[in-house]
Amino acid sequence: MNWNFEIGGIYYEQYLVKNVQGIMTLYLSRKLRFDDVFFEQYKKSFDLDENLNIKILEIGCGSGALAESLHRWYPNAQITAIDRDSNFISFAKENITGIEFREGDATQLPFSDHSFDLTPDAPKYSAQNVLVAHASETDE
Repeated sequence: MNWNFEIGGIYYEQYLVKNVQGIMTLYLSRKLRFDDVFFEQYKKSFDLDENLNIKILEIGCGSGALAESLHRWYPNAQITAIDRDSNFISFAKENITGIEFREGDATQLPFSDHSFDLTPDAPKYSAQNVLVAHASETDE
């Protein structure tokens, strides 16, 4: 599903935060999605050595839960995370350390080409997708 759609002029995730759940609730639900119990499955998807010195950019980081997990999983990586919502960026800066959080738009990235080694696709790496991939691997 494409999570980048608008409802009444605001993006879906911003709509949820304003009308359904607060940023902390969103953060906690995402933190569960990217819990360390799933690291081995994510590691297979990312196909990266966790000891590499790499640069990771997360676009549309929301409350910062994936970036926070990436920071734990890849301790030598330099992680930058952007989101167009200043409330998300403020929350992330106040609650998560070791990551550069910046306000920015995916359509106008403030970085030169080839500045990063990895840009993960957060919806693709949901816990449900990882569990399905893990289940299919164990069925073989």
